[in-house]
Amino acid sequence: MLIDIYIILQTITFVLFFVAYFAKQEIIWAIVLVLSGMLMFSSNLIETYTYSFNVTLGAYIPYMQSNSYPYLSGLNVLLFGLSVVFIIFDIWSKYGTQLKSGDR
Repeated sequence: MLIDIYIILQTITFVLFFVAYFAKQEIIWAIVLVLSGMLMFSSNLIETYTYSFNVTLGAYIPYMQSNSYPYLSGLNVLLFGLSVVFIIFDIWSKYGTQLKSGDR
């Protein structure tokens, strides 16, 4: 995954995490779960490009460099785990009170 796309998706994940925390919506938690799970696995291969000038062609040629960032994977594991816990709490608080009322 390109570093630019990774940064955009990581920013979207953080924003949705905080929106879901205050909005208490399960669908937003599900989106955060999918995004953080995808970013967790894709952080092992993040690609950047460096450009060097080729005298023969008279143009810059991109060379791909692959980097691995294990701390980004750990951050997304943390986001994934918190999202699972918070989605369970939100589902329990929304639908668990209806079962207590006795109106079956």
